[in-house]
Amino acid sequence: MPQLRFRLIAAAAFVLPVFLVGTVALAKKNANGGYAVKVVGEYSGQGTAQVTASSVTITANVTDEGGQKYGLQINLPVVNGRFLGQGSLGGSSIKVSGRVDGGDPAPGGGKGKGNGGKPVLTNARITVLFITADEHVGRVVGDH
Repeated sequence: MPQLRFRLIAAAAFVLPVFLVGTVALAKKNANGGYAVKVVGEYSGQGTAQVTASSVTITANVTDEGGQKYGLQINLPVVNGRFLGQGSLGGSSIKVSGRVDGGDPAPGGGKGKGNGGKPVLTNARITVLFITADEHVGRVVGDH
């Protein structure tokens, strides 16, 4: 029994530091903060987004393909960087699905995976898809 305990302790002493170093090296930059966003698709415009660990708020002024102007409002909870629910476009309900991603770690954090050890995405970003009741589609994209 003492020999098994020793092996478990030795294994933990080896694995834990490797795990912690790997986690730190691969950790994404913080996605929280303010974003400048663009709206594209059947609607176009600009606005802002504010992301916290638990919520996302997006406000934008948009124009449809016919020239009609609308206000876009999204305020949803964020879980594991993802959000899903209802927003508002000109007072009408829209379906919303999106995500926020932190930037890649500093150069060297990738250890040569896919981009020679350089970060692929340096800034945090937000991406959103929204669909109106009559199935018109728009995307919101931005970074900070």
